[in-house]
Amino acid sequence: FSSGRNNIPLFMENLKVNDRIRFSCSTNGTEQTAIHRVNERGALNCRGPAKFINSLIGTCMKANDSIIIRLREIPMLPNEMSYKPDHDYFFI
Repeated sequence: FSSGRNNIPLFMENLKVNDRIRFSCSTNGTEQTAIHRVNERGALNCRGPAKFINSLIGTCMKANDSIIIRLREIPMLPNEMSYKPDHDYFFI
């Protein structure tokens, strides 16, 4: 998939509550990457939210690292986000 206006490649996957998502980090360690949950408009325009701290899922700090999240309706930790069935979620 790609967003029509910006031709940004998009990936779509149908998941269920309690599924896990693994974001793989750079293999050479030269890039530090932050993964954010954003709204659809932010994803299609490749723009992060106004307050990055509220949307931060995780940060890649070293080579071959990964960020794993579990899609839970009720978060286990205070800083985790919740995910509801039949909703669309976007990450950049």
